[in-house]
This record gives sequence, C-alpha cells and structure tokens, in this order.
Amino acid sequence: MFLCSCAGFYRPLNYARGFQDFAPEGTPTFRMGWRDGCQTGFKVSGDTHYKWINSFTFKPDFIEDDAYNEAWHMAFNHCRFYIASWQRRAS
Repeated sequence: MFLCSCAGFYRPLNYARGFQDFAPEGTPTFRMGWRDGCQTGFKVSGDTHYKWINSFTFKPDFIEDDAYNEAWHMAFNHCRFYIASWQRRAS
C-alpha cells in the first residue's frame, strides 16, 4: 500500500515524457532545434538519471540554419535551468 501512494507525487517533465512539446510556436526546424537543445540541456545539468536517458544532440546539417540554432540555444538554457532548479528543490 505504501508503494502505491508514491505514484501520486509530481515528477518533473523530461525529454522522454514530451517536455519538448512546450516549445514556442514555430517552423518544424525550430521545433526540432528546441527538442535537440532541451535534450542536451537535460544531459548537461541533470542528475545521473537524466544524463543516462538523454544525449548531446546537435544536427551539423543545420549549423547554418538560424531558426534551428536560435531554438537550440533557447531550449538548452531553458531546460538546463529548469532541471537544475528542480533538483535543488528536491534535495
């Protein structure tokens, strides 16, 4: 019964659960950059769990694409600070 009661606790959204869907509206390239940047932000600042399930992702084919680069950097910073603040509150 105790284990069942733990299921109701709030868990932070991570890449696997669709956190990248909170990207601002934009082109498919922008949203792809957001997804890749967010995944990388979780990898860089997350605990062992996040480092294990995420990877550094940057598509070199889009290095000249301003929309991809802008979204990647925005999401990287947003997700990196989000996961760091979540972990500070949890500890």
